[in-house]
Amino acid sequence: MHAIASESAQLHLQLVRFALQLQQSAEGIPSSVIELLKVELENLLPLQSVSLENYNTEFLQRSASNAQAKLAAAKAQWSISSGKDRAGVSALVAEAIRSTDKPSLQVSPSSNG
Repeated sequence: MHAIASESAQLHLQLVRFALQLQQSAEGIPSSVIELLKVELENLLPLQSVSLENYNTEFLQRSASNAQAKLAAAKAQWSISSGKDRAGVSALVAEAIRSTDKPSLQVSPSSNG
């Protein structure tokens, strides 16, 4: 059996997407199933006490040094804002890229002689 870490970037992103799907479109799903899913989701993602935006921000703060977490938070923000928060998403992506920058390699002149 495999377990996924509670601070997994992929888990965070999928929880946000799942919560959005439940909030936005439950068409064709019986109401009893929707209610059950919401109750179970509340155990993982406390939406009654925190908005998805705040949940995403808190995840980002807890994972500030993790580039994968920053990219997951950027994708989650894109989903939460329905693609309208271009500036916020761009800033998160830029920060993720900066955090993965490594010092450039120094190349020494070769001596063939």
